[in-house]
Amino acid sequence: MLNDDFATRIENRLREMLHQQLRGLKRKVEKEFSQESFIRELTALHEDPVYRRWFLDSEQYVIIRFIGRVSISIGRRLGEIYEKFQDMLLQHALNYLKIRLLLNLII
Repeated sequence: MLNDDFATRIENRLREMLHQQLRGLKRKVEKEFSQESFIRELTALHEDPVYRRWFLDSEQYVIIRFIGRVSISIGRRLGEIYEKFQDMLLQHALNYLKIRLLLNLII
């Protein structure tokens, strides 16, 4: 069972992880959605004969690619939070420092 002190520490750690991941996501979005990045991506698509042939060398397709990258980044960041959160709970419940490594070795 989780005591109040541990629950508070978990809540605080979860908040820290969320803020850290959101800061990283903000930096990624600022970089990905810059005018320079947009032009570079569009130029690369114009120069690629495959994308040109399928009419994917367009501004709309660049936006779709950028949104896809951000979506993937969000998923990865949530996965990192999930893994760390799970590790914290297991470490507390089973009193292991590296329970994840132990479980991976067993599996």
